[in-house]
Amino acid sequence: MTMGMRMGKARSRAAAVAVSGALLLGAGALAAPSASAAGSDGCTTNDRNHWVSVQDLGDAAIHTGPGAKYRTKGTVYFGQAFKVSCSTKNGYGHRWLYGQKENTTTKGWIQGSRTVRL
Repeated sequence: MTMGMRMGKARSRAAAVAVSGALLLGAGALAAPSASAAGSDGCTTNDRNHWVSVQDLGDAAIHTGPGAKYRTKGTVYFGQAFKVSCSTKNGYGHRWLYGQKENTTTKGWIQGSRTVRL
């Protein structure tokens, strides 16, 4: 086998590995959840039509998804009410509630441990 043939085979293998890697990474990117996902798509429990009040003096941040890694879009302050639509547990086992802040149009996720049911 000549040097040129060896180099051609090496390039072909490298190209095949690169294409395989790109396909695997692309498929992983399609399946990965987005940290900016908004809405109730992450709900696993239907908790419709009940209210909770924030009882944590540190308040409760409203997030775009069920976890602290998601973007913050508002705050439910101590004593304020939040109407719960549904909930889920995240990968750390924390219960997150999806709903709407009282007297506003702000919807999102708050950590359930900061609330009490009204």
